Amino acid sequence: AESGNLLRRRGSGIIKATPSQKQNESDSTEMLFVVKRGLQVAGTISFDECTKYLSHLAVRPTARNAQVESKLIKAVKEHAIKTGIAEVFVRVTDKTRKTYEDQGFTSCEDTQNVCKLSTAIPTTTSML
Repeated sequence: AESGNLLRRRGSGIIKATPSQKQNESDSTEMLFVVKRGLQVAGTISFDECTKYLSHLAVRPTARNAQVESKLIKAVKEHAIKTGIAEVFVRVTDKTRKTYEDQGFTSCEDTQNVCKLSTAIPTTTSML
């Protein structure tokens, strides 16, 4: 058993989250999510719990049609929900915007190059 793994799934597309300390001005904690297919890393994404920003999404070219991006973003969203983080942010370019919008991110009103994802579960109100 590997220590430090927060999330595991069996079969193809194993998703693991490994915490790593990133020492910088804010001493933030950065989570690294990894999707593996067999022995190969199919994709990774980083999530900084302090700033609530995603970064460094990378997917192996041979895994692009395997919904690796979706699996990584879903794993981050599940982690955010479990830890009480209400919103997740990502800096986007014209080239990457659609990838994140397809996963539920919306553009922030105050800046065009940042998108956010709400992790709050919508509440329904019933009419009496």
